Amino acid sequence: MAFGWHPGVELGVIGRLWPGIQGPSKKVCDVGAGTGRFALPLVEFGHVVTAVEPDPAMVEVLQRVFDAHGLPLDRIQPTAIEVFESKQGFDVVLLLTDVVSCLWPRFRLESALAKTRQLLQAGGLLILDCALWTDGEFERSESWETNTNSGIVRATCTASVCRLNHDAGGGFTFRLEVLTFHADEPDRLIQYSRERVMHAFRIQDLVGMVERAGFVFEAVTSLDVDSMHDNIVDFTASRAFLRFVAR
Repeated sequence: MAFGWHPGVELGVIGRLWPGIQGPSKKVCDVGAGTGRFALPLVEFGHVVTAVEPDPAMVEVLQRVFDAHGLPLDRIQPTAIEVFESKQGFDVVLLLTDVVSCLWPRFRLESALAKTRQLLQAGGLLILDCALWTDGEFERSESWETNTNSGIVRATCTASVCRLNHDAGGGFTFRLEVLTFHADEPDRLIQYSRERVMHAFRIQDLVGMVERAGFVFEAVTSLDVDSMHDNIVDFTASRAFLRFVAR
């Protein structure tokens, strides 16, 4: 099975879970913001976005993108979600593009979910995605680009062919490469790549873990369907998008 996606497609899916994605303005925390693939369109929708990104290479790209769009660089927090501190209560927290999978093992994910609950106001939304258990082998790739005043940011992500099974604990490996080009520095190229072990979930296990951190599950959807579901028992997909509300 091979599949890929684009931020515009994902924003449409996220919009099902967050009907107010295009306004009115909310305080949003984008965890694992990467190169700003979600932060930038959310700012364009009028939201006040704080981008939390622990990877120095990603932060460098994100700073350039924010600067090119005239966005304040203090909205970028170069830290891990577990140690991120904020006095403001957020209305929405996003854990997207496999952030939840990357936060495995369990104790680290539980710590991150507890911090997420602290950051959210009561009644605030948590929207996350994750890879689900699947049978057989798959290959995944994605790419996107962002036009800025100072050039184009391009990013590609490719996962090697791998097999998920319950005995192996659901781990898989991908290699991420980010390339940036800028009109004012045509010879400057930032290249970043590494391998990372990630985790795939049984949806019931993940929902239970999030609810124990102080959330209530509300709905799940995927790239493969045009509807939302409030019953996870019969939900099947390779990748799920879920909405929770902070208690």
